Amino acid sequence: MSASPEHSGIGTVGPSGRPLSYSTGQSGLSPTHARNFSCTYLATKASVGIARKAAMRTALAWGFTGEKVDDVCLVVSELVTNSVTAASHGEIRVSLAEDVSGHITVEVWDGSDEMPQRKPAAPTDLGGRGLWIVGALAVHSGVRQGNGGKVVYAVL
Repeated sequence: MSASPEHSGIGTVGPSGRPLSYSTGQSGLSPTHARNFSCTYLATKASVGIARKAAMRTALAWGFTGEKVDDVCLVVSELVTNSVTAASHGEIRVSLAEDVSGHITVEVWDGSDEMPQRKPAAPTDLGGRGLWIVGALAVHSGVRQGNGGKVVYAVL
């Protein structure tokens, strides 16, 4: 069983790249969210690509195309990369929700209390630009603490 948007159930994440759990359907986030997708992964580098592919499949299944799908994939990649780095072990959770106005909210939870910081990156730095990229693509973005960690989110 894969983490495709047309299925819901429980899988396993490990070397096989399958999710620990996922769900789809009507969103419980708020009355303004029409659909949602949520998946839990191990906090490993391999989860970045797996989460990006799941986000792409979800956005396409919801009828989004082109730049919107590209933006969702990039934001998921950046936020999951940060989350995997911050959590360093355990699990992370990626959630997508489409609202009635056509925006997609991307949320990534991890068990770390360390709040992300936008830092200037030198041209030769290999990292440090993710939150700047997310901020440039998002209508708004932010972070909140809760559920034994934090959630970093972006609305596209």
